[in-house]
Amino acid sequence: MIAYRLSSLVTLGVLGCVPAYAATGPMSPGDYSDVGEYVGAIALILIAIFGYFLPWIVANARQHYNSGAIFVVNLFFGWSLIGWVVALVWAMTKPAPSQQLNPA
Repeated sequence: MIAYRLSSLVTLGVLGCVPAYAATGPMSPGDYSDVGEYVGAIALILIAIFGYFLPWIVANARQHYNSGAIFVVNLFFGWSLIGWVVALVWAMTKPAPSQQLNPA
């Protein structure tokens, strides 16, 4: 009985992700009533991508010397909240002083 309830919940969770307007089919040439939904969905996806890569963006803006490594950590471990926070804290650390050549 418990396995049946669990499988039902999983099925509802998977099927609940399918947008309701996907079953309506393609838009007709003069029908632009769903354009706002598409624009909103695209905007939400872009905001999510920006938020996901925020630690790497901060590292690049601060010219962090490990920005490549921060990108890799963010890419592979950012999906977990711990990996994202580690990447953000790492990006916020003070960069090492740059090695400048002293003219003699």
